Amino acid sequence: MNIRTIGITLSVIGVSSVLATLSIHATENMGQFSRSLVGNIFESGTEKKSCPEDMILISSPEGAFCIDRYEASPSEVCIFDNPQNIRDAEVNYLQQECVPVSEPGQSPWTFVSRDMAMELCARADKHLPSSREWFLASLGTPDTGTPYTENDCNLNRNWGIREVGATGSGEMCVSSFGAYDMTGNVWEWVDDDVVNGVLGNITLPESGYVDGVTSSGIPFTSSTSANELYGQDYFWSPREPVTAVMRGGFYGSGSDGGRYTFYSQAKSTFVGNAVGFRCARVVE
Repeated sequence: MNIRTIGITLSVIGVSSVLATLSIHATENMGQFSRSLVGNIFESGTEKKSCPEDMILISSPEGAFCIDRYEASPSEVCIFDNPQNIRDAEVNYLQQECVPVSEPGQSPWTFVSRDMAMELCARADKHLPSSREWFLASLGTPDTGTPYTENDCNLNRNWGIREVGATGSGEMCVSSFGAYDMTGNVWEWVDDDVVNGVLGNITLPESGYVDGVTSSGIPFTSSTSANELYGQDYFWSPREPVTAVMRGGFYGSGSDGGRYTFYSQAKSTFVGNAVGFRCARVVE
């Protein structure tokens, strides 16, 4: 399958060199986060803040927030614990007591549109993360490319399965903060819109390999050649009136997927068997 055509399946971006250096440093200090450069920046002033056990604490200049440790899955009361199609996902969505949870070893909640994901996060007293929130939480997630093992992020059907795997299955697929599966497994919706190729005040370049991103992980320049500094990651950004945004890639993205990968080629109503989400929450 040509992974640059998110396809009917969907089954189917650097920071400045400073941020790239930060994320690399954080990876090298995984397990000793409080002593890493990124840790020193993001832990500062957050000692008294906390998140629920199923979430992790992230700090930023705009304020601290929590984000789900794992990709969202349906709670125990939901009718379908592993939606297999649009109908299953909609049945869960229409069940008001059915909420998304963040737990290891569960099937990600797929066939959910961006609009549905926003509503579902709200039910859990959370919100769909912005692209910036998502990117900050992803820092330090390995993005090394081949070879892929069962302990790596699920970017090449490498979890011993054909497609989507259970949350947290890749022991090495964890960010410096402790968020699992930020790349691969399923695309993740974020709460942003691209309008005629513009996100906020950033005019996105044409689709291509990531060759430079803002501090929010938004691509501002592209290349026809893969850039190792950005994990050979790719982004898709056609000139359409309004499109929604997904991050991270999916189980078949290969080296195109990673924490800089950015996809804004679908409407907010799109659903697919490799599209999921996770939720966030503001820390007061």
